[in-house]
Amino acid sequence: MRHTTLIAGTILATFSGSSIADMLTFESTGIITDFRPGFDGADEFPFIGLNEGDSLFYHFEYDSDVSAISDNGFTTTYEFAGAGSYAFLGSTRVDFDSIRISISSDGISGGGIGFTGFVDDIGVSAGVNLDGASPMSGELPTSIDINDFTWARLSGANSDQNQITFPIVMGTVDTATITPAPASSALLLAAAGFARRRRRA
Repeated sequence: MRHTTLIAGTILATFSGSSIADMLTFESTGIITDFRPGFDGADEFPFIGLNEGDSLFYHFEYDSDVSAISDNGFTTTYEFAGAGSYAFLGSTRVDFDSIRISISSDGISGGGIGFTGFVDDIGVSAGVNLDGASPMSGELPTSIDINDFTWARLSGANSDQNQITFPIVMGTVDTATITPAPASSALLLAAAGFARRRRRA
């Protein structure tokens, strides 16, 4: 059994190299600036104890070698499973079930990109929107310069189900980077794919 595991690991390392190389991480930091509509602070899960000035951190992992799910000529949208993607809203961590990346060029605000994560069981979404770059191609980015986005840089979180109970958290985008995904996450995703292929066989 040990030899089988070792061989499988070697096969993964050898044959999934290109797939692993395509795995990227987008990370962004910011702070909370206000709550809408009309909240002075957050008292409901998952935003318990949040206040203006608290930190925001977003971590999205995605495979740059995938096809878009839609493209209407103005906005290109991609969707991914949420494995490895999460946000910290203050000290509260929310792990995403799925994520969406949208790339737009509307001729008004210029090119833009949005990273959004979704938590299904509590109906929460959280993410980052950057607008004002030169027109973008619609392809998933492999690098990013926050200074290219001059029109708006916003982050936040809200509830898709109940915006009365759940405050809408608004914040800044102070940093944004794209780097290769952590090797452990990429290997886990590759291993999951390998296991699925073995089960089918």
